[in-house]
Amino acid sequence: MKTYPTPPRPRGRTLGLLFTRLAFALVSASLASFTHAAVNLQSWTTAPWSATSGVTSFSGNVTDPAYNGGTPANFTFNAPRVAVDISVPASPNFTPSTASTYGFEPTGFGVGDSGLGRFTRGESFAFQSAHPFKLNQISWAEFTGDEVLHLAWTNGGASYQLVYNTTANPSVFPDIVADANTPVVVTNVSASTANLTGRLRFNTINVSLVAPPAPANPVTGSTLPLGGWTSYPFNGVAGTTNFAGSITAPENGGTPATMSFANPTSGVNITNPAAPDFTAAVASTFGFEATGFGVGGTTIGRFERGESFTLQSVHRFQLNQIFWAEFTGDEVVHVKWTQAGAIQQQVFNINTNRFAFPNLIADANTPVVFTNVSASTANNAGRLRITNILTALVFSSDPSYDPSGPDGYTRMFGVNLAGGEGGTVPGTYGTHYIYPNANEFTYYNGKNQNLIRLPFRWKRVQRTLYGALDSAEMTRLDGVIALASARGMKVLLDMHDYARYDGNLIGSAAVPNSAFTDVWQKIADRYKTNTAIYAYGIMNEPHGTGGLWPAAAQAGVDGVRLSDTTHWVTVCGENWASASSWPTSNPNLNVIDPSNKLIYEAHLYFAKSGNDQYLSYDAEGAYPEIGVVKVSPFIYWLKQRGARGLIGEYGVPRDDARWNVVLDKFLAHLYANGVSGTYWAGGPWWSQNYLLSVEPTSNFTVDKPQMSVLQNYE
Repeated sequence: MKTYPTPPRPRGRTLGLLFTRLAFALVSASLASFTHAAVNLQSWTTAPWSATSGVTSFSGNVTDPAYNGGTPANFTFNAPRVAVDISVPASPNFTPSTASTYGFEPTGFGVGDSGLGRFTRGESFAFQSAHPFKLNQISWAEFTGDEVLHLAWTNGGASYQLVYNTTANPSVFPDIVADANTPVVVTNVSASTANLTGRLRFNTINVSLVAPPAPANPVTGSTLPLGGWTSYPFNGVAGTTNFAGSITAPENGGTPATMSFANPTSGVNITNPAAPDFTAAVASTFGFEATGFGVGGTTIGRFERGESFTLQSVHRFQLNQIFWAEFTGDEVVHVKWTQAGAIQQQVFNINTNRFAFPNLIADANTPVVFTNVSASTANNAGRLRITNILTALVFSSDPSYDPSGPDGYTRMFGVNLAGGEGGTVPGTYGTHYIYPNANEFTYYNGKNQNLIRLPFRWKRVQRTLYGALDSAEMTRLDGVIALASARGMKVLLDMHDYARYDGNLIGSAAVPNSAFTDVWQKIADRYKTNTAIYAYGIMNEPHGTGGLWPAAAQAGVDGVRLSDTTHWVTVCGENWASASSWPTSNPNLNVIDPSNKLIYEAHLYFAKSGNDQYLSYDAEGAYPEIGVVKVSPFIYWLKQRGARGLIGEYGVPRDDARWNVVLDKFLAHLYANGVSGTYWAGGPWWSQNYLLSVEPTSNFTVDKPQMSVLQNYE
C-alpha cells in the first residue's frame, strides 16, 4: 500500500534562495526509466519567456530534443507570494501570505521587488508544465550554502513534499517528478539567521520531460458525500470566490481529503462545446440557495451556460455523481481534468438529475473544471444547481477501516428487539409488553447480529420518581441480558420514553433533571460489572423539549458515572434523534463525560416522512445512495468533534429489492466511518404486515429479505 511519505527533517539549516537558473529533464515518472537530455530554463527576459519585472506570471515553450524525437512542453511560472508563515519549515502556512510579483536581474529572477531578482525567506512561487517532468537541478546566484527550500509537488496523483538544504551550487534534486499540469510549489524556509535572510536568485532550472506514469489499478474508497454547502464542513458564503471543506476520509486511520471549489467564471465562449474558450471570460462569485450552489448571483445558486468553476482535492479522487436542481434534461456540461498526469476532457449530456460520471478520476491537487456548455435553446439557459456531489478517494492498494482507539471503542452491528417499549405503562408483562426470548437471541446471534438494542420504559423499572427500582421488572431485564451474555452478545439498554416520564418533560418542575440522574445512577449500579452491557442508552428520541434536552442529557450521563465509569453511554439528539437534521437540531448538545466513553446516537429512516412509514420506492424518490446522503450531516458532525457515533434505528421495507441496495450501501458507509448500528426491528410481537420487521417466520427458519444484507455486517 502506498502512503504519503514523511517529509525529511531539516538537517539543521534553512535555505533562502535567489534563483539564477533551474534545470529540468522530462523523464519516466516511475523513476526507473532513463532521463532524457536535459532542458535548461534560463535567460528569463528573452524568448521564449520575455518576462518583465512586476508580472504575476510568465511562461514559455521549450522542446526536449531526446523525448520521442523532440517533444514541446509549455512551462508556466505563477503564484508569487510573500509573508508565508515558515515557523514550521516542513509545513509552510499560506494563510497570512499575500500575492506578490516577479522581479528580474541579468543573473536570474526572484519574488517581491520588481527591479530585483531576490528570493528570500517567507517567499514562494509555483511552476508547472503541460507535460510530466523531472526537476534535475537549479543553479543559483547569491548562493551561500545556508539556504533551505520547501518543495511540494504531485506525482502519480499523490502529494509529496521535501525540505531541502542547499549545500551546493548547482543544487541537485533527488527524484522530484511532477505530473502534468500540477504545480511544483517552492518556498524559501531559510532560518532567520541565514545570510541575507536566505537570499537566492534563480539563474537556471534544468529539467527533463518524462513519460506519464502507467496508471495503477485504482482502489476506490468509501463514498464521500459533499453537500450542505453553507454549513460544516464547507461553510460557504454567498459572494465568495472560493470555499473548501477540510474533510478527513475514514481510510487508513483518517486520510486528509480537503475539497476546494474555486474559479467561478462567467462569459466563457462555448461556441465549440468541446473546447470552451476562457480568453474573454471574467471572474465571478459563488451563490447559494437552500438546494445548492451556482455561479454568479450571490443570493441564488444558478449554474448557467457560459459559466464555469473548479473542484480539486489534496488527494486523488473519483467523481461519482452530481445531483442537480432545476434539471430539465437539455443541459450539457464540459468537464476537463487530469488523470494519471494526462489531460482528459469530455462533454456530458445531463440526462438525469443524479448524473453518474464513468471512471472520472482526478489527480491530487489538479482542478476538475466544469463548464456549462448548454445550447442557447436550452430551458432557462441550461440552468442547473449543484445540490450534492458524491466522490471517493482513490488508493493504489486496499485501504483499511479500523475505528479502534485508546478509548476501547468497538464498532458493532445488530438489531432492536422490540416489545418492551409498547403498550400501557406500566401495564402487565405478557399482555401489554414483552421482552425477547432465547430463540430470538439464538437466531440473531446466528445471523451475526450481536448488538441488541433492548427497549424498556422508565416507569416500569421505577414506579415513582426517586424510588427504588422495581424488583420484578429488573429481574426480567436481568434474564434478557443473561441470554445475550450466554451467546457472547452485547446489549444496549434503551430507555424508550422520548425525554418524558408520565408524559412530563425531563427538566420540567414535574420531572427534575435530578430524577433522571437518580434513575440512571441506580440502573448503572446494578449493571456496572456486567460484561454483556455494551452501553446505557439514556433516552430514546427526545423531541419537543424546548431546549431542555442538553441539560437533561448531561444529568443522565452524570447519573451513570456516579456508579459506572467503565461502560459506554449513548446520547440521542433532539428532534427524534434525526441524523439528517442533527447539526441544526442540536446546536447546544455538548455532553461532558469524564470517562470519555460517550456515543452520540442518531436515528434515520429513508422515507420522506422521516419515520418508519414508507411509501413505495418510487414514490419516496429513493435511489441507492439515499442513506449515505441523509446520514452525512450526522457523520460530519461527529468528525468535527472527534466523537463516536451510532445509528440506533434504521430500516427498509421488504416489498422491493431495491431497498436492500439502499440498506447495503448505508451499512457499508457506517462501517467505513466507524459508526455502529442497530436495525429497527425484530421482536416477538411484530405483525407480518409491518414491512420493516426482520423477525423470521416458520419457527425461526425463514429469513426476511433484509437479513440477506444485515448478516454481512457484524
